Amino acid sequence: MRLTWRPKRLAPLLLVIAIIAPYAPLATMQGVIIPDDVFTSDLMSGELPLRVAAGKAIRGGDLPIWSVELCGGYPSLAAGAADPLTLVLFGLFPKTIALNLLLLLLLLLAGLGAFTYARRIGSSQTGAWLTGFAFAYSGFVVCHLRHLSLLTCVAWFPWALYFLEAALAAPPIGERTDSAPPPTLPRRIVALSGFALVLGLQILTGFPQGVYIATLAYLVYAVAHLPLLLWRRTPWRHLLALGGGLAAAFLLGVALGAIQLAPQWELGQLSQRHGRLELAQAAHVAFWPKDLWMFLSPYANGDISDLSYKGWGRTVFWENYGYIGVGTVALAVVAIYGAIVRRLQTLYVVAWGALLAAALLMVVSLATPVFALAHRFLPGMNMFRFPTRFMFVVDLALAVLGGIGLTRLESGALALAGRWRRRPSPLWLAIPILAFTVVDLVYHQPRQNPITDAERWFSPPITAQLIQQQGSTMRRIYSVGALDTHTRAFERARGWSGDLSPYLEQRELLEVNSNVYWGLSTPNCYVGLVPRWNREFWGPTGTITRAGLRTPTFSRLLALWNVHYLLTPSPVHLPGVLRLVGSSPRVFVYQVLAALPRAYLVPSASFYRTRREAEARMLHPAYDPGRQVLLDETDRAALDPALGLATAEARPRLATARIEGYRPNGVVVRTTSDAGGFLVLADSWYPGWVAEVDGRAARVLNANLGQRAVELPAGEHNVRFFYRPRVAYAGGWASGLALASLLAAIWLGTRAARRGRGVAHTEEA
Repeated sequence: MRLTWRPKRLAPLLLVIAIIAPYAPLATMQGVIIPDDVFTSDLMSGELPLRVAAGKAIRGGDLPIWSVELCGGYPSLAAGAADPLTLVLFGLFPKTIALNLLLLLLLLLAGLGAFTYARRIGSSQTGAWLTGFAFAYSGFVVCHLRHLSLLTCVAWFPWALYFLEAALAAPPIGERTDSAPPPTLPRRIVALSGFALVLGLQILTGFPQGVYIATLAYLVYAVAHLPLLLWRRTPWRHLLALGGGLAAAFLLGVALGAIQLAPQWELGQLSQRHGRLELAQAAHVAFWPKDLWMFLSPYANGDISDLSYKGWGRTVFWENYGYIGVGTVALAVVAIYGAIVRRLQTLYVVAWGALLAAALLMVVSLATPVFALAHRFLPGMNMFRFPTRFMFVVDLALAVLGGIGLTRLESGALALAGRWRRRPSPLWLAIPILAFTVVDLVYHQPRQNPITDAERWFSPPITAQLIQQQGSTMRRIYSVGALDTHTRAFERARGWSGDLSPYLEQRELLEVNSNVYWGLSTPNCYVGLVPRWNREFWGPTGTITRAGLRTPTFSRLLALWNVHYLLTPSPVHLPGVLRLVGSSPRVFVYQVLAALPRAYLVPSASFYRTRREAEARMLHPAYDPGRQVLLDETDRAALDPALGLATAEARPRLATARIEGYRPNGVVVRTTSDAGGFLVLADSWYPGWVAEVDGRAARVLNANLGQRAVELPAGEHNVRFFYRPRVAYAGGWASGLALASLLAAIWLGTRAARRGRGVAHTEEA
């Protein structure tokens, strides 16, 4: 019986089944993955809530450009809310379905992209299959299912290389380099447009480090093709035209991602991460040479999933783990040997060998001087942490080389059997290798992503139900002690190899950002980029921490931000300040008795020259946020002098503020007062927020170290706040024009290519 590999579509179909099958609970929507990060969960308490909030805004008819649930308000576009997959899936489906579909689609994108690229460069069906499966189940991809933005960027990476290869048009494996005609201009235009489109999609994911690493890889890959183009006697004018086309495609890709890139750049300038990182900061957790053994034995240094990882504390397992199968590594060695000794398929082996070596030198960071030199001299390198994220280039390089190696083994086996009367199919050699690789990766990789019951995980905890029963959703919550309790949950669950119930219990604390799942809001958040003033107030060493949990000042600062409920893992006794309203077995819920409403009026202002001065006033026992608003001294000249000179004791007899409309991108407040003063909206101040008072433009003041306020005269007024981010709108126009240009280029190029092919067929006839 002779095995055959027909039809050709069977290979990608089997690849899809092989990728999805180990994650059957996700495909059936019965489970969700809950990978942990020891101190929190980057997936469940980080990136997923941002996407849930964006989906909620879309279903409510709002643009997902501002989130009201986190940070007292947060610019969503800066965190990847413009990613098309996020917009479609979370805009259409509930969070469980959207998350599982997203994860499965990303695995398929990565696997099918690697398969398609490998076929483009001439790997056999089985070689390309190995490349696709190995990359989809590589250590980097598996461990970064917790990082949705980074994973989405990486999933598009092999597709960008496919289009780049089509534009450079190197001949496929097995063909003479002088027999493959160069592509026509229309085909180059289509390929470059596809590359620009994928690059734009990578930028829209909102993870600039992934885009930066991918761009460096594209540059090395293109340069590696130059010797072949010169050997084929490509005219210099054609080389210059190709270089110009690549540059234009890159710029179009950047323009396509401008709707996300522009607001992220703006937030970066205003965040705590603005500026360059020192070498020690960039590589403060490192990959060491002994970790190279993990490419051959995945848990040579232990396994974080059962707390046996020996490097924890100075390295991070899920950033260092790149296991891609010992068989894949062995086949990569075969490919390199063939290129060095027998000069087989030198171009791709050299290109991917260069990428492998360069990326691996970045991964090992401090173990060699190479990363230090790159950090110092390579533009942009000093902006990012975790050089171990070059690992996705390492893993794809090994997968591609492994596919080439398997292709070579098949060709060699056929050559040796050429004298046989009945030549065996190469599948007799390939199938055992593929089966070994599948078993190897399916056995070792999924353990890094524990799965629990979806319905139970997303059901409201006792504390969320308790707060929801209290009434209005216009009341914020604040949780303390999440770091310590989460660390204990990680230890009690033995990583995630034991009973997962400690993580289910941890939900009771409503750890930021998980509050989004149950329709609750917080004044703080857990995201990569945070406005500087928010971190200075709510950060680990911020104003709220210095106030001290068990003091009236702490509760007074919570009251300032419309926080009505405080959640703690231990009791807090402050009679007259906090009132216990309920508890779960591990969490106490207190009501902040003096909490201010989301919008309120104050009669006067107090001005400060420095943030330290303003903070000192806030921490003073006599501070009363309901009587005075704190404003920067630079705003004094733009205000009515009488308001600035009013005393805090001059409280008006009549002062009401009623919110009549509250949406993510706009707030309407009706006020009545018999004296002038200020309307304070306990939402985050941020560039792009504008206001109107009775239809006339009004200045939005940065009040109380990060809130919005508007000056009002006496009487009744209708105040409207609108979020109109000029930077984001400019980026949107750039993205729209770039998309139109790319679609037009693809259409025209495809049409011209078909016309040229038709003429060629006519001439042959």
